[in-house]
Amino acid sequence: LYVMDASTFPTSGATNPTATIMAVALRNTRRMIGERRNQKVA
Repeated sequence: LYVMDASTFPTSGATNPTATIMAVALRNTRRMIGERRNQKVA
């Protein structure tokens, strides 16, 4: 289980962080897929 949300931000910003949260989640998802692409399934 992976949770990707604004809890990783050290402070709250002055604007709505929705686009930034979505960008971070997309980046992390792509990295997770890349890391597991060659993983064998039992």
